[in-house]
Amino acid sequence: MSLVLFNQENKKVLFKSGLLRMGFDISKKWTIFNLVVNGTGTGFFVPKPTKHIVENENFKSNFINQTPSKRWGLPYKLAGTASFLASKACYFVNYQFIYVDGEILAVL
Repeated sequence: MSLVLFNQENKKVLFKSGLLRMGFDISKKWTIFNLVVNGTGTGFFVPKPTKHIVENENFKSNFINQTPSKRWGLPYKLAGTASFLASKACYFVNYQFIYVDGEILAVL
C-alpha cells in the first residue's frame, strides 16, 4: 500500500487509512492463532497500469528529481521484502509495514 498519492480523491486516502486500521485490528485478533499480519508499502513503481504516467516527461523529471534514489521502483525489487514477510524469519514481526519506496517518503 502506498502512502504516495498524486491527484487522488479524498475517498482513496480514507480507504487506505481504513485498510491500515483494519490490518491493525486483524493482527490483534489473529495473533493468538499464530498468524501474523504485515505488509509492504511502495513508492512509485512501474508496473503496466502506471506505464502511461511514467512516459509523461514532465511528471518523470519532477518525480525523479525529488526521489533520493533518482530512479523508479521496479516490481521485482519487492521480492526480497515479500520473501522476508512470508518466511519464518518474520514469525515474531507483527503488524509492520515495510516501505520499499526509494526514500520518497523521507522527502515528501
